[in-house]
Amino acid sequence: DAALIALPYEMTGLSWAHVSDDELLAAAPADHPIASGAQIAPAALETADLILLEDGHCLRDQALSFCNLRRVDNIDTFGASNLSTIVQMVANGLGMTLLPELSIKLECRHDDIRLMRFTDPQPRRVVGLAWRKSSPRKSHFAELGKLITAATSGQMLASEAV
Repeated sequence: DAALIALPYEMTGLSWAHVSDDELLAAAPADHPIASGAQIAPAALETADLILLEDGHCLRDQALSFCNLRRVDNIDTFGASNLSTIVQMVANGLGMTLLPELSIKLECRHDDIRLMRFTDPQPRRVVGLAWRKSSPRKSHFAELGKLITAATSGQMLASEAV
């Protein structure tokens, strides 16, 4: 009846409530020279081996858009089917990636990856709770969105951890 989605997303026939903003962070192997700084400029990714989700995944498209890398035929990229695989590939020195902040606690439990925030503008996406516009439960879903927002407001990656 309702779904958590990362926006932008085709919303024809749907209503939605803002739940949170989800910042994208750069992830590199802990021993990579680029991982020595606290922040990273998007231009640094232009020459990096990027490991992204497979073609057609919204996170891949958002990462490429942020890095202004719409054409990927001139850069080296690897595609993977899930974030856990990507994190393991980065940890093993195969490249860098962009990870959503919401995934950090689950995916980055070890010290073999260095997370870095980007210099401004910070890449982010909106997380929303979506439902059919015609749903008779729209007031319930709007309230559910507020509850999710309240429950997760302290769950995002704390700035002192990056």
